[in-house]
Amino acid sequence: MRQRDDGRTMAAVLVEVLLNGSADEAVIAAGAIPLRGSGAVEDRVRSGLRWGTRDVPRVAGSGVAIWTELLSPDGHRREAALQTLDQAAPCGFLLAVLLRRLNDWVVSVRLAARAAVRRCVARSDPVQVAEVALSLLVESRSWRRDGSGQQVIRGILAQADLQDAVLRRMCDASARPVTLAALMVGEAFDGILPSLATDAVVPGIRAGAVQALARGDIRTVVGWEKVWVDRRYNVFAWKPVLEVRRIVCAPASDAALRDFVRDPSAVVRRALLDGLRDRGAPETRDIAALLIDDPWPSIRERVAFLLRDQEASQAAINAAKRDR
Repeated sequence: MRQRDDGRTMAAVLVEVLLNGSADEAVIAAGAIPLRGSGAVEDRVRSGLRWGTRDVPRVAGSGVAIWTELLSPDGHRREAALQTLDQAAPCGFLLAVLLRRLNDWVVSVRLAARAAVRRCVARSDPVQVAEVALSLLVESRSWRRDGSGQQVIRGILAQADLQDAVLRRMCDASARPVTLAALMVGEAFDGILPSLATDAVVPGIRAGAVQALARGDIRTVVGWEKVWVDRRYNVFAWKPVLEVRRIVCAPASDAALRDFVRDPSAVVRRALLDGLRDRGAPETRDIAALLIDDPWPSIRERVAFLLRDQEASQAAINAAKRDR
């Protein structure tokens, strides 16, 4: 039976190399750590170094060795390393460690990290930078020590030379819909929505892009509102509070919406119908009718609801015209 590796083994190997190995061995060990779950590995490494022999010097010197100092539990060493860093990241894990220093618990380390991030990102591989920044985008929403950390990461992703790399990464099979939701908070990435709607491998990514293009806006949950169902019995529900932002690119044309009807994923077709319902345009009836015989009951129910809603709206309009 294959045992689940939660990062303890990788963290233990890296700690051992940092205490007793060379700089090259440390970079190789760090490069083997995947980005997903890298935050937990980083915490274990720093904890292992904290309880290791303090008198034993960690890998030292110039070049890539200075990157390993970012893992030190000593804030002075982290700050000194950040003030020295001026080179491309040797691997994705160490670049992620650098970006997490934007949320370091030491104020002076956070300040030094901002300057170091600018220098190192400019010299690093754009594909690697896009991959690491996207992996931290959702995590950075929970950073509370300094509110500018997430803005720095969003600014990195918005750089013109990273747009192609961001698009390729979001179209990849490993992309996550939650990353798309975080990415679309700002308007910098509205232009990639048409490409994501057609080329993304993950159905959830295509669905999010299709829905945004169908209704012409991005809706982000910014909080929750308590709504009473029956105050006598203390029965209530939580209603999401949405922030609505119009997309800066043109909404999808009728021809494009008809193409989305043929998407093989039911998730995408459902998202299309939800977007058409919010769109409220007269032509949505004809597009929705194309899915009236869809094999999925949830889609057929949405089509029936949308057609009834359109008929009721049209009847109200006709009645208003007759009363004039």
